[in-house]
Amino acid sequence: MKKLYIVVVVCFILYGCDADDQCTPAVIGISNLEIEHGCENTKFELDIDISNDYRIIHSQDDFLNLVQGSCMPQIDFNKYDLVIGKKTIAKINNSIVYSMIRNCDDEKLYLEVIFNQSETITNQELTYHALIPKLSQDGMLIVTVILN
Repeated sequence: MKKLYIVVVVCFILYGCDADDQCTPAVIGISNLEIEHGCENTKFELDIDISNDYRIIHSQDDFLNLVQGSCMPQIDFNKYDLVIGKKTIAKINNSIVYSMIRNCDDEKLYLEVIFNQSETITNQELTYHALIPKLSQDGMLIVTVILN
């Protein structure tokens, strides 16, 4: 009985793993213009002509044509793509926190943007952004914005 159990486990291991399956679920490191280029207060200083949505920018030309602000650095678009969006919030923002994961089940990347807010009521439209590792041609990114 023990030998049968070992054979079944080995079969699951051998046939359950595909040699072409290179995906490893993981937290993906991301950066931003404040860290990489010393930009300041980007939630107020960067602007893009959208509302409650986001764009993925893949080139310096698109960055210069679509984004306005006090800090317009030369971004290494061979290394990064820029995810930039705007969100209208009803309370004063204390901070914006980002996290990105790779999900192997659906082969997508997920960027989570969390707006940590105070209790003070206001009406603001803030810009958020993240420098993410360069997406592949067929790479799929899902962005979720959470008001906390």
